Amino acid sequence: MKISLKGSLYTLISLLLTVVILGSFLSQISPGEVLNLIREADLGGVLMFLVLSFTMNIFRTWRYRLLLGLSGYAPPRFSMFMVVLVRNLFSDLLPARVGTLAYVAVVTTRLGVPMQAALNSWAYSFVFDMLAVTPLVILAAFITGGSTMLSVPALIGGSLVLALIVSIAILLLPKFFRIAATLIERMPLLSAGTKSSLGAQLKLTESEVVRTRDQGVFLRLLFLSAMVRIFKYGGLYMFLYALLRPMGFTLSQLEPNRVFLGILAAELAASLPISGIAGFGVYQGAWALVFHLLGFSEHIAKLTSLSHHIFTQAYGYLLGIGAMLVLMLPFLKLQDSSLKQPRRRESAFAFYGLMLGVCLTAALLCRLAYQTFPYTQSFQQFSADQPDAAQLQLRSQISAQLPGTIVFDSNRSGTFGIYTIHPDGSGIETIADGPQHEMYPDPSPDGNFIAYAVALSLQRNSPSEIWIKNLNDGTQRRITEDGTFPTFSRDGSKIFFERGRESVYSFDLLSGKEALLFPLKPKDFKYQIVMPRLSSDQSQVCFTSDRKGRWNVWCADLKTQKSSQIAHGCEPSWLDNGDVLWVSTTAVRERSGIYGYNPAQDRSYEVQDGDAPRGHEYFPTMTPDGKFLLFGACSPDQHSHEDSNYQLFIKAMDSGVVARLTFDAFNNRWPKLLMRAGAR
Repeated sequence: MKISLKGSLYTLISLLLTVVILGSFLSQISPGEVLNLIREADLGGVLMFLVLSFTMNIFRTWRYRLLLGLSGYAPPRFSMFMVVLVRNLFSDLLPARVGTLAYVAVVTTRLGVPMQAALNSWAYSFVFDMLAVTPLVILAAFITGGSTMLSVPALIGGSLVLALIVSIAILLLPKFFRIAATLIERMPLLSAGTKSSLGAQLKLTESEVVRTRDQGVFLRLLFLSAMVRIFKYGGLYMFLYALLRPMGFTLSQLEPNRVFLGILAAELAASLPISGIAGFGVYQGAWALVFHLLGFSEHIAKLTSLSHHIFTQAYGYLLGIGAMLVLMLPFLKLQDSSLKQPRRRESAFAFYGLMLGVCLTAALLCRLAYQTFPYTQSFQQFSADQPDAAQLQLRSQISAQLPGTIVFDSNRSGTFGIYTIHPDGSGIETIADGPQHEMYPDPSPDGNFIAYAVALSLQRNSPSEIWIKNLNDGTQRRITEDGTFPTFSRDGSKIFFERGRESVYSFDLLSGKEALLFPLKPKDFKYQIVMPRLSSDQSQVCFTSDRKGRWNVWCADLKTQKSSQIAHGCEPSWLDNGDVLWVSTTAVRERSGIYGYNPAQDRSYEVQDGDAPRGHEYFPTMTPDGKFLLFGACSPDQHSHEDSNYQLFIKAMDSGVVARLTFDAFNNRWPKLLMRAGAR
């Protein structure tokens, strides 16, 4: 009864950990984000993960067969490989790695290996696995140095202590089985027959352990165990790379020493007796904490903790279940796998030569995968249009009335950059265009500065910084390492921006201080907050959100923190009269149109909703005087904001005349009026 109660308590606590930790993570990260990250994983990185994972299992199989061979048993390689996959399944499924004992059950029942030989091979593999990880931790700690918040002396000291303890355990392993046999014989709850049988098995195992120790194979076991660890963590590293490559991360940015420490911490947490159901819960908590300490953003740390673990667990479970089904085939069951005599050690040249050959083969396959499926980020090719006489006349007519130039972002260089263009379509100048993506420009009210975001890639969760450029002297400075979609305040003293698709911040350009504006408490708004714009008096913020479905326009009072939905659509901004400008995607021509919303009257009205050929409008901004609407539009068969042929348009609000500004083959977005000095 006590055992049942204790087991129920463990299960209840594990379930509670899983629910609490995953519930906390999923309140900040949507399941769609997790699945999208997996779906967009780099194919080359995934293939390298598969190669390294397969190689890890080869070395694990090799180690088991080496130990079984010393005991006089040689199960077929294929069958042993299947056993290893089943062992991996239960190791991940059960806490504290007790699932590795599934190996003992399978080799004894399906491959004809006696209990003492199975326990001997399991015990040595278990302790050498722990020993092999210690030099890797020490090496990673030395390379990392003091560049993280983790204590390097503590890591090295802890590893040395663990190595000492495991080394002593290896030497005392025979005595462990002897003591276990004695304890079994003294247990009052077991029958005499059971005590006798178990005691005899443990004594036979003690003899096997001693025999293996006397064979002088410890160095080979250590090398095989090191290969198991190296290829295991190498595979997990490559899958993390596969997840992060679409965000713009490169191999050089994902330092192996840091990633190894983060993955190891999560794995150790999942090995605790109480770690959550199937490792979910504590694993994510440890991963997110350590990766954040290692320098990753909190959002990416949490997102990868879920995506990485879900994929690798599903992969391991599918392989394990498939292997169990294969081993259940009648012809694979062996009555006896014994040798005529215990296998002798092969020559060092043959052993280490074969090990080198396996490593080189894995390296070549990884190189082939990397070169065959390189990650590329290219844009769809379009052809430029030629304006007719009427279009040129409209553009000339409106351009004469605009008191400045147009700043916008465009992919004309192969990546997005910031440019300016005269209203008559001439004089395109580059403001910022580097190897990354400069996007979402916003000019200061006095026209002296432009704020913009710099992202590693166009992937939704890609790391992004915010920079400002002085147009007078050309100097640039970064104002935050984590933010996107910047906009200036009306007086130009602050920049407002979005962080992590979950919060709105302000940055004071004079003091250099950040301030959280909305939501002040994460539980107050548990949905995405995208592309925020503040009202001129800074009392309200409007933004795009997936609350009540994708996508909707929401507004929030920054004082009360209360929010309300305005309409179904996106990309809201404020007009000087207090109305909200936004893109509607319902009951419109060509799938989108630009509308206004009057909060006082709770009334929406059309601002611009054109027809084909370019009636799919987005990126609306009204000039400060309210006289001109700037926007981008493409044909209705396109939509992607990253890979379509959006062109810039200007609409005179008094006459309703719409003029097309650009006629090129690129994607031009987010036009804003950059005031001339004399018009400020």
